Amino acid sequence: MLRTKWMLSAAMALVVGTLFTAWMVKRADGQMRAELLHRTELVARAVNIEHVKALTGTEADLDSPDFLYLNAQLTNVKKANDKYRYIYLMARPEEDKVIFLLDTQDDEQKESPPSQPGDLYEDCSTELLSIFDTQQPFAEGPITDEWGTWISAHVAFVDPQRDETIAILGIDVDAEDWKQTVIARAALPAALGLALIAALVLASTAYGQYHSLTRTEAVLRHTENQFKSLFINSPVAIIVHDKDSGEIVDANPAACEIYGFSTIEQLKGSCIWQEPPYTFNNAPNWIHKAAAEGIHQFEWLGHHATGSPFWAHVRLNPITLNGRGYVLATLIDITERQRAEEAIRDSERRLNNIIHGSPIPMFVIGLDHRIVNWNLALEGLSGIPGPEVIGTAEQWRAFYPDPRPTLADLLVGDELDTIDTYYAGKYQKSQLIEDAYEATDFFPDIGEEGRWLRFTAASIRDAAGKTVGVMETVVDITESQRAEEQIKAALIEAETLNRTLEEQTRYANQLAKAAETANVAKSQFLANMSHEIRTPMNGVIGMTGLLLDTALTDEQRDYAQTAYNCGESLLSLINDILDYSKIEAGKFELDVVDFDLRDLLEEFAAMMAIRAHEKDLEFICAAHPDVPSYLSGDPGRLRQILNNLVGNAVKFTDAGEVAVRVELDTKTDDKVVLRFSVRDTGIGISADKLEYVFESFAQEDGSTTRRYGGSGLGLAISKQLAELMDGDIGVISAKGQGSEFWFTARLGLRPEDRAERRTPVEICGKRILVVDDNLTNREILKLRLTSWGAHVVQAASGTAAMAEMERAHQAQQPFDVVITDMQMPEMDGLMLGRAIRQDAHYKDVHLMMMTSLGQYSSSAELAEIGFSACLVKPVRPSELYTRLKAGLEGQICNASSRPQRESEYIPPKLDRTLRVLLADDNITNQKVALGLLKKLGLHADAVANGAEAIKALEMIDYDLVLMDVQMPEMDGLEATRRIRRPDSAVRNPNVLIIAMTAHAMQGDCEKCLKAGMDDYIAKPVTLAALAEKLAQRLCPTPPGEPEANDTPPSPDFSSGAVFDRIGFLGRLMGDAEIAGAVIEVFLDDIPKQIASLKAALDAGDMETIGNVAHTIKGAAANVGGEALRELASQIEEACRDGNVDYAYKHCSEFEVQFSMLKNAIQRSSVR
Repeated sequence: MLRTKWMLSAAMALVVGTLFTAWMVKRADGQMRAELLHRTELVARAVNIEHVKALTGTEADLDSPDFLYLNAQLTNVKKANDKYRYIYLMARPEEDKVIFLLDTQDDEQKESPPSQPGDLYEDCSTELLSIFDTQQPFAEGPITDEWGTWISAHVAFVDPQRDETIAILGIDVDAEDWKQTVIARAALPAALGLALIAALVLASTAYGQYHSLTRTEAVLRHTENQFKSLFINSPVAIIVHDKDSGEIVDANPAACEIYGFSTIEQLKGSCIWQEPPYTFNNAPNWIHKAAAEGIHQFEWLGHHATGSPFWAHVRLNPITLNGRGYVLATLIDITERQRAEEAIRDSERRLNNIIHGSPIPMFVIGLDHRIVNWNLALEGLSGIPGPEVIGTAEQWRAFYPDPRPTLADLLVGDELDTIDTYYAGKYQKSQLIEDAYEATDFFPDIGEEGRWLRFTAASIRDAAGKTVGVMETVVDITESQRAEEQIKAALIEAETLNRTLEEQTRYANQLAKAAETANVAKSQFLANMSHEIRTPMNGVIGMTGLLLDTALTDEQRDYAQTAYNCGESLLSLINDILDYSKIEAGKFELDVVDFDLRDLLEEFAAMMAIRAHEKDLEFICAAHPDVPSYLSGDPGRLRQILNNLVGNAVKFTDAGEVAVRVELDTKTDDKVVLRFSVRDTGIGISADKLEYVFESFAQEDGSTTRRYGGSGLGLAISKQLAELMDGDIGVISAKGQGSEFWFTARLGLRPEDRAERRTPVEICGKRILVVDDNLTNREILKLRLTSWGAHVVQAASGTAAMAEMERAHQAQQPFDVVITDMQMPEMDGLMLGRAIRQDAHYKDVHLMMMTSLGQYSSSAELAEIGFSACLVKPVRPSELYTRLKAGLEGQICNASSRPQRESEYIPPKLDRTLRVLLADDNITNQKVALGLLKKLGLHADAVANGAEAIKALEMIDYDLVLMDVQMPEMDGLEATRRIRRPDSAVRNPNVLIIAMTAHAMQGDCEKCLKAGMDDYIAKPVTLAALAEKLAQRLCPTPPGEPEANDTPPSPDFSSGAVFDRIGFLGRLMGDAEIAGAVIEVFLDDIPKQIASLKAALDAGDMETIGNVAHTIKGAAANVGGEALRELASQIEEACRDGNVDYAYKHCSEFEVQFSMLKNAIQRSSVR
């Protein structure tokens, strides 16, 4: 009976052990499924959802960067864990239809190739379909499909913006491997259960051993064999440690494999421990703790036999075998999981660094409302250190005196329905961040005066789209809020002011009408005053000038000269006032033309040298060699500024010099900026007055005006002109130390000055001695000569010059040329020349003299001493070059170098019996041409067009025809072609025909020659040009003499002037009788031409308008009416180009311009 009870007990123990073992297997399976699902979630978090969203589920994905990146990333995960058979991405494009987006494969799976993007998964389970809706991760299996039997884990990728499942990530583990792993994990508990059963059986056997000893031993051996089999075959690494020493007692093959050894002896004899704290010395501590306290689990960094480290999950379980204590250690390799978790921790660290280093105050809370991050900027704003609040839910302390939820708390707790309780009227949904909220509030306790803060709270989501926390940023908007409040207050004030302004506007409109009327009256007044003052003033000046040409006593001449000077001063003042009025009205315009800067400077210097000489001042005017000559701009305005500045310099300087310099500031391919400076040694300007010198009517003080005179407008006008030329103006001065006025101007660079300049070979390498007691003169001459390649030495006196001559002789480097000033202390230029010529060593040196205006020496005296040339200061570069070249070539100039004036021109002797025919439709032009021919001793017949010219040639055998090109009925070109025909009825088809054309362009001249004309001359015609042309054609050039230049000189006038009196009289050689006759015809004819123009306008006849404009242009050019000529030229060009609107718009200006010209002519006393 007793035996039966023991047998029943043993059976019951066996059943309990079996059930216990089954429960352990199921528990191990559940744990493994949870671990597989956790690892799948880790992999999903490591995947960038943007790459997944980019997949289309078609074959096109195979070459896309997103597909290739994901395939490589998931393949690496698969290789890192050999238990994973497949890792794939699936999508559900339609209901109940699941396709593959990506399926990984390695070299071991070639027998089962992966599915292609877009392949249908036909074995889809109900649970797999449901994850697309529930978005809840799950593990299932074993499930059998065409590829095998699997345990699978699935995690959904959720688009955080649309809260939609875009794909799922799946990981498959082979069911057979899964089963073995489950058994291995449950082996130890099962072994313990079996050990318990074995103990019971042993007890039962001991009780009945005397009945059946052999049978009991057999059972024990069977149990022991089963335990050994489970221990040896377990896939889980198992190591048995002595609980006292910690030494390895036994280990299964899986333990040897995880450490990289093949036998337990190798495992026992090797150091398997890693660096601190995972060392041999620390391992017994964990073993002793498990032996004393029971089962203990932890993660341990192991050391592989190859030297590489790996992470293992270790479970220590104390056991007793044969009465001795041991600790059973099971190890599972978790290296890949550890790497994935480290990657996540690294990403979190980077995010934390970004948050912590951001200049924007912010904090982050978790789902439990506790603070995860509190950055430095928020510490500065709130005054609360991060360590004090991190881990707590006290984020309210930064903003509020009492506990209350922040905007982040309401968002993380899904309590937005209560937001009105705390932020009523102060919050809104963010326009920039989806599902984010913004709130604005005033906090009186922050700062001294309180601060306005704007909060923005936004959810933080993981890769699966789940909310894991909330970030709240804080921006101080106090200044903008206060500005907004000020704007609101200003708007209220503006509304009040608007009502006042409406009333004031009505009153202002009345004033504006009155002001407009006053401006019209002012303009009319200036025009009237211009006429009323300038007309009698021109009469006074003209009559006084005539008076000065008569025989007068010294006293009478003094009175007359004083009256003439006062008249000129008053006229200059009136001109300044009128110019300033134009500037104020914005009617000042630049007339951009091509010009030669050095010619301008030379002409200007010649003019200003006279004024400087009158005050016994040294006058210097020079451009740096780097400054280009051929420019485009307004030379008249440049001359006006220079005239103002130099005029002031001469006026305010009693002794010393006035120097004008031009330097290159900047240069591009087609533009240059030049810097003009005028430096004097005059009275200077006080520092406190410098800022006022360019203001209107301003001078240093009242006494200056009384002493020196002037309107005070010159510098104001100069400033405006400099700014019009895209430049600036300024002054450097000190009281009693002279002044330097400067201005800049932007000018166009003509193509001919863009080429590289060549060094004159005649002067290059020559040694030249410059002698002058004026340093500025010496420096300018040296600069110019050096630019030509000469070697220049300076001397400040005759004595110093002789010393330099001796020094050069001793060094066997004699000078080729000596250029000396005339007037110097102790030894003047003549004395120096004689001293040089008296020394035989210097017989070959060339001497050149420089004299100031009015200091000429006789040509005979200079030639006797041995000077080859005499230059008048300021020396022109062209003149210097010409005289220097001539001197080096051995030519002697007995006269000072001064340009011959046109009034001194001696016309060539022409045959006075020559018969001349003049064809021009413009009566004024006829008068001018007939007057010039009369000056040359020739008589001419005049006709009005080409047809009349042909009839005249049919009757009379003329020697010369001066033919205008553009005439009514028949122009000059057509008339010439008919004259040249062999069947023409004219008496002499080969008659000499010279065109008179206002079109000086090369193409127009070629048209004249092609039509059969022999030559051409440009309008307005000057006496010199006409005489030279006739001499060239009618007076044969003697053999050996050079031919004259065919190119007629260009007229020199400033475009836009109402009346160029000097140019007009110059073309007539100053003959007042001819001038009066021409003016009389002009004033009588132009009104008729304007009437014809009006009739053509009414008829819309553009051709006639252009012809009349051409006639007026030629007539105006001949009398010096430049403004009228310019207008007629523009109308003519508009008619030629078909610009009807322009012609009609501006034709009305003819009467205005003619009236102005007529007044100017009357004021000039020409008539």
